[in-house]
Amino acid sequence: MLEPPVYARRSGMLPQVAITVVEQSLGYSFVYPNPWLQASGRAADIDNVVCEVGFGVSPLGDCVYVSDLKVDQPYRRRGYASALLAEVALYAGGGSSLPITPLHISNAAYAFWAVLRQEARSGLLITRDVRFSEMEAEQERWRHLRPIKSST
Repeated sequence: MLEPPVYARRSGMLPQVAITVVEQSLGYSFVYPNPWLQASGRAADIDNVVCEVGFGVSPLGDCVYVSDLKVDQPYRRRGYASALLAEVALYAGGGSSLPITPLHISNAAYAFWAVLRQEARSGLLITRDVRFSEMEAEQERWRHLRPIKSST
């Protein structure tokens, strides 16, 4: 089994996180026709799931949208969220890291995302977030890729 990569950060190394990805059956996906996925991050040193995030790859293949990033309380501020996002960016890009675009950052998370943008950990690129009011306009970028529904 391959070891998850270790990413550098200013204050040291990010922890190793192995991800498990499952498709969410929501009936709707922001990135339709692509599915919405859920990634769980398992800390290599303790073999527990410590973080998770919902995500979907843009149908244009130019970014990965993320939402609902959660880290179990005892593991916060230790690099697990950053390591999970780095793994998701690699997974979404098929081995090449895609830019991360958060969906509607809440007030409590602004500081986390600001630090992540500044540090640019291991080439992880974080774009500005897409607000709820901007989501329909964002989807217009790939509307031409959506399957045409037949009227029969």
